[in-house]
Amino acid sequence: MAYSFRGRHTVPGAASNPVSLMVRSPSVRWVPLVLLSCLVLAPGRATAQADPAAGARAEALLTRMTLQEKIGQMTQVTVTAVAADEQDDAGRIRLDPVRLRSAIVEHHVGSILNVVSASLTLEGWHALINEIQDVALNETRLRIPIIYGIDFVHGGNYLRSGTIFPHNIGLAATFDLELVRRTGVITAQEALASGLPWNFAPVFDVGRIPLWPRYYETFGEDVVVVGAMGGALVEAVQGTGPVAATLKHYVGYSGSDTGRDRTPASLSERVVREQYLAPFRKGVAAGAMSVMVNSGEIDGEPIHASRYWLTDVLRDELGFGGVVVTDWEDVVYLHTRHRVAATMKDAVRMAVEAGIDMSMTPYDFEFGVHLAELVREGTISERRIDESVRRILEMKIALGLLDDARPDMAWAARVNSADARQTARQTARQAARESITLLQNNGVLPLAPGSRILVTGPAADALTPLHGGWTHTWQGADPSYFPDDTPTLLDAIRARSEHAVFADGSGFEESGDLSGAVRAARDADVAVIAIGEDAYSEGFGDIGDLTLPAAQIELVRAVQATGTPTVLVLVQGRPRVISAVADDAAAIVMAYVPGMEGAEAIAEVLFGEHNPAGVLPF
Repeated sequence: MAYSFRGRHTVPGAASNPVSLMVRSPSVRWVPLVLLSCLVLAPGRATAQADPAAGARAEALLTRMTLQEKIGQMTQVTVTAVAADEQDDAGRIRLDPVRLRSAIVEHHVGSILNVVSASLTLEGWHALINEIQDVALNETRLRIPIIYGIDFVHGGNYLRSGTIFPHNIGLAATFDLELVRRTGVITAQEALASGLPWNFAPVFDVGRIPLWPRYYETFGEDVVVVGAMGGALVEAVQGTGPVAATLKHYVGYSGSDTGRDRTPASLSERVVREQYLAPFRKGVAAGAMSVMVNSGEIDGEPIHASRYWLTDVLRDELGFGGVVVTDWEDVVYLHTRHRVAATMKDAVRMAVEAGIDMSMTPYDFEFGVHLAELVREGTISERRIDESVRRILEMKIALGLLDDARPDMAWAARVNSADARQTARQTARQAARESITLLQNNGVLPLAPGSRILVTGPAADALTPLHGGWTHTWQGADPSYFPDDTPTLLDAIRARSEHAVFADGSGFEESGDLSGAVRAARDADVAVIAIGEDAYSEGFGDIGDLTLPAAQIELVRAVQATGTPTVLVLVQGRPRVISAVADDAAAIVMAYVPGMEGAEAIAEVLFGEHNPAGVLPF
């Protein structure tokens, strides 16, 4: 079949045609793909007022709490802090009863997050949540349940049987708000089935610095697209059931000067407001229950210590009324990394005075010790503590935790049903299909099944680059947790062509023996070379140059030198420079980080089973 270009999905409020990118197609010589301008969102409405009954219930509970119990609610620890050891291969975490009781009974901790090392089975999550709530509900004075937080950032990525959607950068390329909502509904269903009521997503950072290693977690460079898609996810997640969405990372996190993770940004207030704050306004208007704070700093001021950004702007201007939680260990970092606090006690004072409600400590209870001292000496008023605790209690009440904190088995049965699993996989496939972007084609695509096809490149026979970071493990680098029936791109191509052959080439960073790939290319009608990036997350993805590693460029050049037409498939979380090989490529396909159905979706595009309709979101 010949490719055709369908009508584009539109995002309300985006400009019509400020910038164009020319794309080759066999049926249309040159087709302009519209990129959205960076418009500023109009001020959104304030967050809806809390339910009066929930507010009264929270107030009644607050009046019965001691100072230590209040401060405990403001403390969040990682599950590793209460675990006995590494989790087992069966997808369960064994807790240390002494450490668990120390956290919940003695230190009154109100929240736990994360996994120890990898995703859990549904049964593993149920066992973990029930054991934690047993202590909170049966062994504490006021029986306030724990709220458990998790980073379900592209589907149920910490659930062993969870659905893995494309990362946000790929979803942004679909320009399909309804599809994004469907992914949010399924993500919420899998969270509810697991007993996880607090999701640390979606990311509202704007992707303006391609070097930034969390670029693939963004919806791209356009503030309208980021706000619209992030807002759609908030509404879908919180509209599905009692799950709290989190706007992150407020604000300016992705504007790093160096492009490295958690590093300073030199941004004027005008730039912050026009390019980084505007999407958060949309997220607040969508009713998000929580906000996670930027780990970096703007013009020398860490956001965790900024009353202006956390209170004056977020609370008073945007109208946010929910819970503000820190990112990982970031109160500590005010003292140890940013060095704006002379002591840890100063760091706690600065963060609480700025407006944080809950500290992701995440390993110890030092935050609470210092905060209690600050209140007793009169530096921080107990009234200020009450403000944060009231918000935390209201969120727990809104999520139904004070009525039933156990995993909902009805949701578990629903998610486990054959119909639900089929719908989830179909949605993941559709999301991957619609994301794929045709960048260049001189007529070699679609491939003929009878062609002799060489498949090579470091992303050709690997699962981790298709899924990316935050997939079963933090870095997404261990494919042993992936379902056995998850295909690689090589598997998907071989399912469509009995003449496909594989040859090793380079690694992602390391050069290899290219002789086999060169010999195979000489005997092939076309070579499909899958290049890009392996899985990474946060600072592990820091790079200093967008140029694709020399080892991969060398592989592509060697195959191109044989004269065999080459199709480059880019599996990557950010734009990488491929100028050295782009002009000699017969076709170039951008696949982003497409998730569990990515291999099949790419193959469908390569063989003409699906028209590529993705639009670059950057």
